[in-house]
Amino acid sequence: MSDKKWFKIGEAAAIVGVGPRTCATGKTSSDIKPRRSKGNLRYYHVDELPRLKRIKGWLAEGLTVADCAELLAHGHLVQASRSGPRSR
Repeated sequence: MSDKKWFKIGEAAAIVGVGPRTCATGKTSSDIKPRRSKGNLRYYHVDELPRLKRIKGWLAEGLTVADCAELLAHGHLVQASRSGPRSR
């Protein structure tokens, strides 16, 4: 990877291997805060890419976006999801 520090949402999505919509969904976590340009474009810092990759994996395992936000915030799921208890 280059020395680039900020990536537009499409660039970040391509690096992570998801669509831009999935990256936009990932921002619901308080841990991921894309910066907005004057033109209202989302920019993700290089340090946020590993978190986005983690979210991609959790979503692939069947976790919800809310579950992912909880895992990022607490390191584990605090409440059992509606589909049954999950342990991490």
